[in-house]
Amino acid sequence: MNELSKNRKNNILDFFQIISSEKSQLNYKKAVPFVHISDELVCQWDDLFSEDYEWYKEIWSKSEFDILKTFNSEFNRILNTMEELKDVPDILENDKWKQVMNLASNTLKQLD
Repeated sequence: MNELSKNRKNNILDFFQIISSEKSQLNYKKAVPFVHISDELVCQWDDLFSEDYEWYKEIWSKSEFDILKTFNSEFNRILNTMEELKDVPDILENDKWKQVMNLASNTLKQLD
């Protein structure tokens, strides 16, 4: 696995660590108070996940890639039902965001 692939894989695992954890999201907000954290996390996922590149698919086993595709589908489905993404800490009270966090936590467990 080349350096780009390793970095991408690590970035995705870091993404799951942050989005699945209330504490991590609060720490992220504390570190960069001027950033709208929930929007940033959504944009990060859009940048990190791609089904279009062979090199990207080769980072993962078939089952891992299927797990990521399932996460992507469910993540987008939930987001599409949300009217507005509030920022941390307010969004942490949102039931749909809690679904996103649980989905991310389950995905991370499946990838371990």
